[in-house]
Amino acid sequence: MKPKWMLIPELMDKEKLVELKATYRTDAAVAAYLGIGRHSVEQARMYHRLHKPYARLRSK
Repeated sequence: MKPKWMLIPELMDKEKLVELKATYRTDAAVAAYLGIGRHSVEQARMYHRLHKPYARLRSK
């Protein structure tokens, strides 16, 4: 059985996910737009290897 986020086409398409993230800035805002939980968006970003830990962002 697939996770729920895999049933949402916007999260399975890497380009659409990047576009949504650029438009709405935060995972919570993308989740609110799609009507799902923030954790689902985070899982999709990790699946597509788009997730950047906060420690990495602070060091740059």
